[in-house]
Amino acid sequence: MRVGLIDDDDDDDTWEVFGNLSLKEEPPISPKKSPTNHKPTWNDYCCARKVAKERDRRVQQSDAISRGHKQRAVRASKLTLTKDELELTVEAQAAALRKHLAASVSPQKNDVRRTLDVIDKAFRPCLDENDAIDQELRQKLKQYAESAIEDHRRSLEDGLRQIKEREAKRRALEAAKAREEEERKEEERKKAAAAQRLAQETAAAAKQQQAAESEAAQKEAAAQSQAQQQAAEQTARDADVQRQKDGAAAAAVAAREEAQMFMPPDTQGLFDARLAMIENIKTKMKPLVTSGQNKALTDSVFKAKMSFTRGVGQIMNSEKKIIQIAQELNKTLNGAQAAGPECFTLCMDMLAKKIVKQAESEVAVKRNAAFPIAILCIMLYRKYAEFLDILLGRMSKRCPYVATASFTKRPGEDADAFRLRLGYRKNNDGWETAEQYGERMAGILSLYAAIMQTTLFADNAHGIQYAWLWLARALNAKPRRVTALLILTMLEIVGFELLQHYRKQAEKMLVFIRDEFLPRNPKESVASGTRLKLFIDEVFKTGRIPPPEGKKLAKP
Repeated sequence: MRVGLIDDDDDDDTWEVFGNLSLKEEPPISPKKSPTNHKPTWNDYCCARKVAKERDRRVQQSDAISRGHKQRAVRASKLTLTKDELELTVEAQAAALRKHLAASVSPQKNDVRRTLDVIDKAFRPCLDENDAIDQELRQKLKQYAESAIEDHRRSLEDGLRQIKEREAKRRALEAAKAREEEERKEEERKKAAAAQRLAQETAAAAKQQQAAESEAAQKEAAAQSQAQQQAAEQTARDADVQRQKDGAAAAAVAAREEAQMFMPPDTQGLFDARLAMIENIKTKMKPLVTSGQNKALTDSVFKAKMSFTRGVGQIMNSEKKIIQIAQELNKTLNGAQAAGPECFTLCMDMLAKKIVKQAESEVAVKRNAAFPIAILCIMLYRKYAEFLDILLGRMSKRCPYVATASFTKRPGEDADAFRLRLGYRKNNDGWETAEQYGERMAGILSLYAAIMQTTLFADNAHGIQYAWLWLARALNAKPRRVTALLILTMLEIVGFELLQHYRKQAEKMLVFIRDEFLPRNPKESVASGTRLKLFIDEVFKTGRIPPPEGKKLAKP
């Protein structure tokens, strides 16, 4: 049903008409009066609408309404409303139109009011009856639509269910076919792999058998060749052994004769006994400490080692300091002696080893450092006589030239073993150089010479007479590369005391060095020989050998 709407704005000039009514003056409408027993029909309503459209056309042609009002004049709204909505709309539009007409006094608005009343009276019964019919039809249509929708939903669900069932059957069939195909392919792969493995195993077995046969033949040939080679080598070895025995016997005889020539048997025996004592301490007594079985012994030796390290490291050319260090070391050795003979021997060996290492490192670069160490050593072996043999044994192990200046290879001794016996050290490059070796040997020999020349104590058990014996053995032996350096070191330290004790004999020895020894000095020892010659020339020029620097201790 088509109805018109009123725009209820605050602007009085903006409004809409119900049913396309016009405000222009026009002849009043004279509707036909219907008999009281006649209800308005749809034809009557259409005629009224036609009249309203004609009047609206006239309003559009009127110059009295501005273009802005003309654009807002007509707004038609097509709505499909229920009975309740239509009544509310009609009442609202009628109220709005009455409110607007009440504020206007123009004849056109009065005509509109009358037209509205006529339309309302004429069509109200028709609207009520039609709305009732529409409501019933709407209810039936709604029920029919709901029934149709439900039937359609059911048919859709049935169709979807059938589609899903067919799709599930199709997928199951495809999956079964795929499984069968995969099983068939897997079976074919297994058969192919089995055939390939069988072929490989057959080929490997044949190859292995061939290799075994070839290896057996090679082994047999190698065994025959090795047997022949071993027989030849055995014959050669027997001949070499015999030659070595003959040479060793001859070398032993020559070495024994040479040793007896330059070192008396008792001196050589004492040298060997001291080295054997050091080896016995190393192999039999040290394991008692390292094994940890005797905890008291281990603790005592460890404490003594700390005391020795601290004391030897503090030695300096001071009479007061040397006496203080000697008292501390004496206290430590007394405690070790009370702990037992093993502890006492180990502690004396440890102290001697510390002193020799100090000579290797410090005395080798600073010769005057040998004198305070020598005085300390004499003070110790005056109190403990065993300490002298252990100290000389440690010196001889590091520097065999303490005992003699001539060495020859022993029967069956190779070059490396001979070097080790001479005191050479190994390093990352193999062996230390001859210069490094000579410097270490001179450092240890300087300490030995400082001990022998010390006359501070009248009862020095290893005094200047041993220096004379050492020089005599060194000058009678065949010169080696290091011999000139060692003789020069000995003369620089003990020369002053030698002239004091053996004036005439010492002068003859110096003449022998100048006239006999230096011409026999090896060519590789030119530098040491030159220094020794300059020293001898200076002695003959001045007629004296000056006392060594550091011989006298600083007094407090």
